[in-house]
Parts: sequence; C-alpha cells; structure tokens
Amino acid sequence: MTRFFHIFLVSVVCLLAGTASAQQFSGLARVDVSQSAIHDIRRGVEVQLTLNQAVPFRVYTLHSPMRLVLDFREVDW
Repeated sequence: MTRFFHIFLVSVVCLLAGTASAQQFSGLARVDVSQSAIHDIRRGVEVQLTLNQAVPFRVYTLHSPMRLVLDFREVDW
C-alpha cells in the first residue's frame, strides 16, 4: 500500500509542478476532462488532472478506510 501512495504522490506532484506560485491566483480553475485521466499502472494508480490554471492544493492520507485525499481550492468541478 505504501508503494501505491508513493507512485500516486509522485504522479500528482509531477502533474501539478509549478502550483506553488499559484497562491496569488484568484478565480475558479476548470478541469480539462479531455486531458485528464486515471491509469492502472503495475500495482498502483496514476491520476492525471489537468486544470486551466494553477491552484493551491494539499495531498494527505486518511485511515479507516485507507484513502488519499487531494484537496483543491478554487476548482470548478
């Protein structure tokens, strides 16, 4: 399970590189569904989430049941 989270977190961080400077942005970001995807890779999952602009986000895990949370501010789902 730890390997899954490592692969997933690396994928998310690579995808959203450059969002650290997004703190000054305002307005709602929109999800580009045609460029976003979820892939099954070896014993894990890769999520590619494409937004039209960078936004602040947090990534953390919760237990019982074990899950990964991607918390985005200012995203119009």
